Amino acid sequence: MIEVKQGQMFHDKVHLQHVVRRWAFFEKKQFKVVISNPTTWDVKCVTLGCTWRVHGHMPRTESNFIATIVEPHTCLLQSSLNKHRNMTATFVANVMYGEVVEKLGISPFRIMLAIQNRFGYEISYDMAWRAKQLAKQLVAALRRLGQQCLAGVRKVLCRHTTDVVGHVQ
Repeated sequence: MIEVKQGQMFHDKVHLQHVVRRWAFFEKKQFKVVISNPTTWDVKCVTLGCTWRVHGHMPRTESNFIATIVEPHTCLLQSSLNKHRNMTATFVANVMYGEVVEKLGISPFRIMLAIQNRFGYEISYDMAWRAKQLAKQLVAALRRLGQQCLAGVRKVLCRHTTDVVGHVQ
């Protein structure tokens, strides 16, 4: 079971958001963002009167986000949701990244089906297409980063190899 606990630490705000979204999908509850800035993220349940809330922030002396307030849901599950207001193309891209890397030609329909099977929610063709594009952009960015790192390593190796060869002669 996915759950956020008071005092739990996260690498950054994005990781906190990802876990809270997964938790909301699992619980079949929707939330709205109350505060969002670089150092704070505060969300609460959309159901009127429900006390559910997650507040996370990054203390000045820390580099991690901490969930400092986690209140339980007091609302009942009203009905089964087909769509979830917190399902975003970015979230879908992160979840489907592995499949997109394996098969760049994966169809948006396959992505729609995978999300339906994993989380029980429907997403639009448009969202699936945008998620695929975001995942492909991430693949390309990581490749460029890898090539830049490799070029740097090559430079260092060539410099050291030249030094060693010059030293031996």
